[in-house]
Amino acid sequence: MDHIHYVRQICGILGNKSLVLSHNDLLKGNILFRAKDKKIFFIDFDFICYNYSSFDIYSFFNELQFDYDVKEPPYFSWRKGTREIEEAFEKFLREFVVFQAHDLKNVETLD
Repeated sequence: MDHIHYVRQICGILGNKSLVLSHNDLLKGNILFRAKDKKIFFIDFDFICYNYSSFDIYSFFNELQFDYDVKEPPYFSWRKGTREIEEAFEKFLREFVVFQAHDLKNVETLD
């Protein structure tokens, strides 16, 4: 199964059925981690409004596929096939599913 199909399947199950208050700009730079007490903080709430509950999840991992530190036009590049991002996404989804206590027994596995 390809990743796009997998993401659509998971996001549909996890709640594209309801609107929630969303960050809507959940980039890596807008998430801070304080190691001493293992707390996570979100910053930059300029775009906060209601959106589908899986929007921030999908948007966050979509943005991880791009490198914005490129010094020449177009000033970004696509990190195609980066296994580190795929593993982080799969780990996040597993933890999120447990946290949300959803029953995903009908979801196909990502090969």
